[in-house]
Amino acid sequence: MSLARKLIKDIRYPEIRGKICRVLPYEKDLISKKFDSKSSLFIKGIHKEWSHKDLFEFFKSFGEITSAKVSLKEDHSSRGYGFVAFQREESAVKAIESVIYTKF
Repeated sequence: MSLARKLIKDIRYPEIRGKICRVLPYEKDLISKKFDSKSSLFIKGIHKEWSHKDLFEFFKSFGEITSAKVSLKEDHSSRGYGFVAFQREESAVKAIESVIYTKF
């Protein structure tokens, strides 16, 4: 793992001006990548006070996460749903099986 990728993992969710932000690696060909519906999840019903970091922390035990994002309103409060993209399909399946009826 390159030093840059290690730093991104270490500071994935910094707080800037009182708001939790996300740091993702720059991927030159990100636009050309296809959305993988088999390893990406839509998560509804999460706590309104959850940040990207909280979502990441909750799901990281199921496998390596590429991205975790809470949908935010203009005032940076949660809309109550988010998205988690896993590196592997098996991780997404494991997460679904484990939390399908969970109330957050």
